[in-house]
Amino acid sequence: MKTIKEGRLGKHTLRIVETKQGLQGIAFIDAKNRSAILSGDDVDELWEQLVLETGKQSAEYFGYKGAINRFREIFPDGFADSRYLTKERNYKIAAIEKLQEAAPLELAINGQVDPKAVLKASNTNLLFRSESITFRDVLLSPKGGAFIAAAAKMASGDIAEGLSAMTAIAKSIDKKSWPLVTYLPFLWKPDRHMFLKPMVAKGFAERVGHRFAHDYSSDISADVYEGLIDLTNETKAEISTLNPADNVDVQSFIWAVAKYTDSDIAED
Repeated sequence: MKTIKEGRLGKHTLRIVETKQGLQGIAFIDAKNRSAILSGDDVDELWEQLVLETGKQSAEYFGYKGAINRFREIFPDGFADSRYLTKERNYKIAAIEKLQEAAPLELAINGQVDPKAVLKASNTNLLFRSESITFRDVLLSPKGGAFIAAAAKMASGDIAEGLSAMTAIAKSIDKKSWPLVTYLPFLWKPDRHMFLKPMVAKGFAERVGHRFAHDYSSDISADVYEGLIDLTNETKAEISTLNPADNVDVQSFIWAVAKYTDSDIAED
C-alpha cells in the first residue's frame, strides 16, 4: 500500500493510498479512530471529497463567523494577503483578462470566436484534469462553437436558455456537468456569475446553513443555479468586512474554507 498524498485537518490525518483495488482516501485520529474511508479514481477529486467529509466533523468551521476565522487562519491578511493573491486570485484574473481579449462576449454570443483560442485563453487549474479533458473535448467538437455561444448567452443574462443549450450539447457527447456549464460564464462575468464545484459548494453550504446544501441537484437547471447565486450573494454580504472585490474572491473564499487543510496553512 503506497501513500500518494497526506495532510492534516484539525485532529485528523488525511491520507490517500494506492491499493490493489485502486485509490482509497482515509481520515483518522489514531489507529482505532477512522472517520472516512472513500474510494475513487482521481487523486484530486478523492482528496476534495476526503477533506469535505472530514471537515463536516469540525464544529469550529461552522457558520460564517467560523468560516471567516478559518479563512483568516489560511490568509491572515484576507483578500490582500500576498499568498492569497498568488494561490487564488492572480491566475484567475489573468485567465479572465485573456478570455475577454481573445473572445469578447459580443462576438462569442454570435459564434464569431475560435474555439481553440477560447480553450487556450481559459486554461486554469479551476478544472480538475478529468474536467479539463471534458472541456477540451466539448470545445473542439463540431458543436464547440455553439457551446461557446450558449455560454456567452448565459453570461449575458439569459441563464435558462444558455444553460439549456449548453446541457443539450454536452449530453449529446455524454459530457454533462456543472463545472463544464458554469466555467466560461464565470470567467466572462465574475461580477455576476459563479463557478460551481458541487461537492465544495454543498459542503460549504452545509457549514453555513444555506439551503443550497439541500436544493442542489446534479440535473442542470436555472433553479439550481439561482440557488448557487443566492449562496454567493449571501456569502458576499456576510464576509463584507473582508471587502471581497467580486465573485472571484467569493469563489476563492468558499474553496479555501471548504477545501484547504492545515498543510496549506503551513505553506510558505
